[in-house]
This record gives sequence, structure tokens and C-alpha cells, in this order.
Amino acid sequence: MFGDLRVVSLARDISGAYCAKLLRDAGADVVLVEPPGGAPLRTWSAGGADLQGEDGALFRFLHGGLRSVIGDAGPWIAAADVVVCDELDALDVDTLRRDHPALVVVTITPWGWAGPWRDRPATEFTVQAAAGSSGQRGVPDRPPIAVGARLAQWIAGTYAGAGAAAAAYGARRHGRGEHVDVALLDCIAVTMTNFAPVFASFEGWPADPGPTRTAYIPGIEPTADGWVGVTAMTWQQLQDFFRMVERPDWAEDRTLATRPGREARQDEIMKSVRAWTRRHLTEEVIEQASAYRIPTVAITRPDAVPELEQLVVRGVFEPHPGADFVQPRPPYRVDGTRLTEAAPAPRLGVDAGRPWSPQAAPSSEPATTPALPLAGLKVADFTIFWAGPTCTQTLAAWGAVVF
Repeated sequence: MFGDLRVVSLARDISGAYCAKLLRDAGADVVLVEPPGGAPLRTWSAGGADLQGEDGALFRFLHGGLRSVIGDAGPWIAAADVVVCDELDALDVDTLRRDHPALVVVTITPWGWAGPWRDRPATEFTVQAAAGSSGQRGVPDRPPIAVGARLAQWIAGTYAGAGAAAAAYGARRHGRGEHVDVALLDCIAVTMTNFAPVFASFEGWPADPGPTRTAYIPGIEPTADGWVGVTAMTWQQLQDFFRMVERPDWAEDRTLATRPGREARQDEIMKSVRAWTRRHLTEEVIEQASAYRIPTVAITRPDAVPELEQLVVRGVFEPHPGADFVQPRPPYRVDGTRLTEAAPAPRLGVDAGRPWSPQAAPSSEPATTPALPLAGLKVADFTIFWAGPTCTQTLAAWGAVVF
């Protein structure tokens, strides 16, 4: 897909590294430019273990198949199609775009490359709070909580990778690159909140102290041998769930169709629900819920996830080459095949290979007012819920015509 795309990664954290990985997984040639001591992720481990000079598993996963160089990124950037950076002010974006008009510059920062908050100190926790995400999490009678596992960094890397791909496609067509400016704040606001401003606008901006913390009813429930997670969001799903747990009277009670109505009777509902789930094995609950078409899943320990039947059959996890851990393969196939094979991460500064030759000058001057990257692309949208519309909305924002 991107077999001739040249990418320079200046990534120092998950977001930039995952962006570069997504491009490599699509076939791009990615060079990681590191400081003399190596990128910080080389020595990072979740438990703070002494790696004894070895690279950490996270670094290996994110940088598999890349090349590594130490020192000046300038010569590589001069011959690149895309440069990825996740540190504020590590690049002079304006100068780069002036000197290399066809270059796509991707920046991933907490608050964005521009704006009044640009230089504010930040951690992912403070950005989650600013975006309203942590204010919506946790049960109502306890303090709010933040999402762990550095999820916002992965999400930002995903958006950056998609934006970089679209911009690179547009640059090939129109001869002019773009600045893909990704902010963790923006990513969290559209993926990790329940769109409180949107709902408030529907209601005429009522006086409201902020988003309400809620508990899913039902949610993660105990079984005879473990736990299940239930997501009954529509009234039809809730009616079927109530019938499944042997409360058909609730399925006819319209006061339970709304979240406030269920919260008002939370203790009563959950006492009855859990009495039923505790009488059944996890597998039995999932089997019955599936028959009712209620989304339900076993709550599995992280170390057991690679052994799940569905993931085993689809070959989702694979060994990292030359290492003693497994990693997920790229989460998509094109025409039934993957675009690149798993490869080891580069050793510091010794796997660079030959430098790129300078890019040929564009055959014509870039357009002064270029079209959006996907202008002219026609998309038929048959999607219904969440994931599909999010995809097609993004394609439309990049210029595609979506029907």
C-alpha cells in the first residue's frame, strides 16, 4: 500500500511511535532518528524492571521493522515524505514546510501545536481531566477516575497515522504536503467522553455543573465461576436482558428505558440480576445472552487473552521475532493478506542501511489552494453505529464524497 513511502520518526513516546508503526505496517520505510542514548522507550518497562541492557518489549513491538540512526535528522527529512514528532518544539514546522513543500509534517502534542494552551505543562491525566473524560468516570458516590494504560496516547497515534496516510496520499496527487496537527485533548474529547457539549447543546445549554458519573446497569457482573461484561444500550437489548434474567415484568416497565429510571432503582435491579448471574457459569450466561443478541463477554485475565478461541483462530497474536513474548499482528488485512511481516526492532544506530536519495522535484508547482487529500473519492456508507460512521465522517472531513 505504501511500499515507496519514506517516513522519519522522531518519536519519543507511544503516540508518535504508534503512528510510525501504523505506516510501517502499511509498507512504509520508516527510519527512527534517536539521541545518542537511544529513544526513551528502549529502557521503559511497565514494572520498572532492570532490563540489563536489553530493549523493553513495548519498544520492540512499536518499532519492529524500523531502521535506527543516531544524530542529525536533517538529511533524512530532506529525502522523506513524512516526518513524525511527538515533542513540542522539536521541529520548526514552518521552516520545514517552506523548504520542503511536499513534506507531510505530523506533530502529536498534549494541547496542539497552536492555541493559548500550547505551552501548558501536561500529563495524560491532566489532559483527560481538561477534556471532561475523568469527570464522567467512576460511580456517583466516589471521586472521578482517569483511564489507565495510556489509552489516549494510543488513540492519538491512531489518528495521527490515519491523518499522515491521507496527507501523504494528497501530497502525491497535488504536490503539496500538510501539517497534521494532532492534540491529545482533541482525541480524548471525541473518543473518551460521552459528548457532553453535544448533548448540552441539544438541551439549550442548561445550567449544569458538569457531566454526570454513571454506572452501567447492567455492567460487569459476577457469575458462578468468574465475571461477565454486559452492554445493553438500547431498549430492545434491555428488554431482552430482563427476560433473560427472569424478570419479564421489567421488560414491560417503560420507566426502566432511561438511565435515570434505572439508576433510581439500581439496588433493586442489581440484587435480582446478580442473584441470577451467580447461579450460572460464565459460558452459560454468554450462550444465553448471545441467543438474545445481547453483547456479552467473559472478563478475562490479560495473560489469557492470547488464548481466546476467536483470537487463536484468526491468528491475532504472534511471537515477536527473536524475543520471548507475543504481540498483536496488524489488526486488518487487505484482500485477505497482511501488507508486511513481523520484524525485529532495530538495534541502536546500527541498522540504518543505505540513506535515501533526494526526492525528485515535483513536475509542476504545487497548487496554491490544493484540494483536500481525498477530494474526488466517492464512498458508499452502509454503516449504522459508531465505528462505521466515525470512519466515514473522517473520510468526508478529508474531502471524500460520502453517500
